[in-house]
Amino acid sequence: MTTRNPLIHTNCERGDIKLFLQSQWDLAPAACELLTDLCNRTSTSKTKLSFLVLHTVKIESIKIVRELLAGNSVNRWFDKSFNIQFFKNGLVGCNCDHTPMEAIVLVSSTYFVDLNIMKCKGKWQGSQEIRRLSEPTEIVFHTDWVINRAVKLAQAEYLQFANNLDCSLLQFKKFGKDFIRQHKIHPDAFVQLALQYSYFRKYGRPAPTYETATTRKYWHARTETVRSCTVEAIEWSKAMLDDTTNRKRKVELFLRAINKHVKLMVSAASGQGCDRLLLGLGCQAEEDGLPMPEIFLDQAYVKSGGGGNFKLSTSFVGYTTVGGCVAPMCTEGYGTFYHIEATKLSSIVTAWKSDRDNSASAFNHRLHSTLAEMGSLLEQCVDTTARL
Repeated sequence: MTTRNPLIHTNCERGDIKLFLQSQWDLAPAACELLTDLCNRTSTSKTKLSFLVLHTVKIESIKIVRELLAGNSVNRWFDKSFNIQFFKNGLVGCNCDHTPMEAIVLVSSTYFVDLNIMKCKGKWQGSQEIRRLSEPTEIVFHTDWVINRAVKLAQAEYLQFANNLDCSLLQFKKFGKDFIRQHKIHPDAFVQLALQYSYFRKYGRPAPTYETATTRKYWHARTETVRSCTVEAIEWSKAMLDDTTNRKRKVELFLRAINKHVKLMVSAASGQGCDRLLLGLGCQAEEDGLPMPEIFLDQAYVKSGGGGNFKLSTSFVGYTTVGGCVAPMCTEGYGTFYHIEATKLSSIVTAWKSDRDNSASAFNHRLHSTLAEMGSLLEQCVDTTARL
């Protein structure tokens, strides 16, 4: 299970760059003050790479998701690349910082560990020698009123967000990757259309959507945005809600929307997206003290999801047993991560409690109802031609 912290927006493409920069400047004086002390610099250097947390209390899966994403802020280190947490029931999760790497790095490494545990059936196959290791030592920091005040302010801000977060974890067991591919449909595109339809069913309007596309085939490249809310997806959603539209027409529109999404994904993964370029231009203007380009102030840009206003913030974690989650990008939005296995898929949806019109659980159940309806549509359709 990998999570992204809802406050420390190191992955700026999912949040508003001004808010991100402001939060960093607010904390910068205290950080500089902390590092002026030799003991503090030494202690900080000891925690550069990762942080380990052990939980001795048994808790259920959905509470583990919330604990990973918005749990106790004093037993983890949110600016570290890798915070791994072990729970008494055997589940393992981590909270990652996106600055040095994408989540897929943690997904791959975690899945490797999971495969090896399954291979040895949970029994340790290595040396039986009990090694004597050095005792854990406390990491000491010297603080003053400036640092203590900054810590209290950070904790208060964190709790405000953490207490407002609503989480839902569900497993869809009617079918998975195998069934979808039997119909020559790309599984990720299938779920993305389900998200569009689910949102449209509830709100009667399109949902500006962010989906992560990897550009790692290029040197030093990271990600790009796939804007999944297409004209084709909305036309199909409307047809699904129209009793006068026959099944054949619904399938035609469905396949057209699937193919459009696949093309957008290929284009984004090939460096043909627009959002990272726009992000760079916005950052450059902000850093150089230049007037913000007019495109960032245009309501069309904002309503399409720009500036951290995507109503659906989504990512496909992969075809493994590893799940993931993220907080919503905007106040009235949802965070939706999903992973697809051979015969089932799992989805984790988040929402902000302060928006009474949104419910993580209700949207997640609606998503699974939509998946079942789409499965029924495919079962009665013999010929599908969307590319894998």
